[in-house]
Amino acid sequence: MRKLKLYTNIEKMSPDSAANEEVEQRLSIMNTGKVVLTSSLYGEGYGKYRKGRKEEVMIDPAVVEEIFQEVENFFASQPVYNIIPGFGMWEMSMVGEHNRAKQYFGATSGVYNDLTQFIARRIPIANLMVFK
Repeated sequence: MRKLKLYTNIEKMSPDSAANEEVEQRLSIMNTGKVVLTSSLYGEGYGKYRKGRKEEVMIDPAVVEEIFQEVENFFASQPVYNIIPGFGMWEMSMVGEHNRAKQYFGATSGVYNDLTQFIARRIPIANLMVFK
């Protein structure tokens, strides 16, 4: 895998969000070790989000490979989508050779807590939603 891109939106989980609450994150992990996070704040509600934080860090490419392997192994036996109405959602793209991408979609339902913690422990960015 060359890149993992993950979009997470938890707005539906907390409809009474404060204007400065982070409700959306985009996380990109490259095989070079570069990790980029951008986020959006609730602002004035859906469609009226405000720009949140942007963080870039470098992690060891061996750690990236560990993350990629764990994600690939986990999703090898998962359905392409697992949407549950009323929950937040995530979308993931795993980009491999020749820019071929595998896409997955799911609800932020707690099903993926172990995988979320696995990734969050290896990336030095606070409050990652990942699969929440």
